[in-house]
Amino acid sequence: MKYLILPLLNSRGFLSWISTDFLSWITSLLRYPVLIVLFGLTLWVIVEIGMISFEWLARTGRLSKKELKDLEEGLREAKMLMKNRDNCDTGSDEQMPRGKNAITEGIAVIKGCTSCKFVHMFLNGLSNLRNDESFPIRLQKLLQTCDEEISKQIEKTRTMVRIGPILGLMGTLIPMGPALLALTQGDINTLATSLIFAFGTTVLGLLVGGVAYVITTIRQHWYDRDMNDIRYICEMLFGDGEK
Repeated sequence: MKYLILPLLNSRGFLSWISTDFLSWITSLLRYPVLIVLFGLTLWVIVEIGMISFEWLARTGRLSKKELKDLEEGLREAKMLMKNRDNCDTGSDEQMPRGKNAITEGIAVIKGCTSCKFVHMFLNGLSNLRNDESFPIRLQKLLQTCDEEISKQIEKTRTMVRIGPILGLMGTLIPMGPALLALTQGDINTLATSLIFAFGTTVLGLLVGGVAYVITTIRQHWYDRDMNDIRYICEMLFGDGEK
């Protein structure tokens, strides 16, 4: 068997087939999958633009009929309410931890001071925490969960910043071989079709990467501010409880 394979590998015809026809066959298989993925990413970018526009409207309070209170005033009111109610709350329900009503009412006050998505997610999780000796540990876990959710949200568009141009470059290079071959044969129609495909996929790839970069930058700024507000709320309400 070895004596049959080696001459085949050493033959110029086989090496020529590997370096030309086989590579051309592989790249031709990738042509339409790359185009389909680029079309899908373009639709995804349009959806993301709508989502970030909706989130911007929510953050600026344009979707809410109520005017947002100042966060500083809300924290002072919530802290005073929690301090007063914590001393008198007897926990009528045996399953309700002592001070649970105080925390819930304080959280309700703070919710009226912000429209940020992840701050509300943190406050909703905070209202479900048991107010016992393990409260600081659960609070730290909740902070980590919020940070993970923020990272997960940003990584979606951050990945597209890289994938979009890569697919655009693949879509550019794949038809260049047939285009050059058509040029040598004087086939202008095939040459024009290949160049249209190449330049069109380049534009789509750069469009996906550029829009994804802008969305990632905006969300990074928003969510960094959300985490700052979350940590500030913890510090104001619980002191060193989040550490």
